[in-house]
Amino acid sequence: MEGLYGWVKNIVFYLIFLTVLMGLLPSGKYEKYIRLFAGMILILIVASPFLSGIRLEDKMAGYFEEFSFQNDAQDLKKEIYGMEEKRLSMLISQYEEAVAVDVRQMAEESGLAVTDVGVEIEGASHQNILAKSWA
Repeated sequence: MEGLYGWVKNIVFYLIFLTVLMGLLPSGKYEKYIRLFAGMILILIVASPFLSGIRLEDKMAGYFEEFSFQNDAQDLKKEIYGMEEKRLSMLISQYEEAVAVDVRQMAEESGLAVTDVGVEIEGASHQNILAKSWA
């Protein structure tokens, strides 16, 4: 009997809250959406004793956790991909600097006067590496 009183009390409090809320909000283009959402919540409150028997709350919580986990995993994949791109860019930059130093040393050992050396690597594989040097 206590469960029935609690159920009715929840419905009455929700309806009072909804009446106060609708009185405070200005009527406008969003009123029908608020009423739709409020109606859905009222249906869940009214059906809660019946739904608790089939453990719908547990199922909904499980689905929510699964959905949240999938979103977090996608965000993490994007973050990891971005970090990998940044790491690869830094690695290529450091490699360009090292090759520039080697080219400078080779040119100086050959007796050339070197004023400036710049190396630019284009491409992702070793077959497509193009080293440009300016001497």
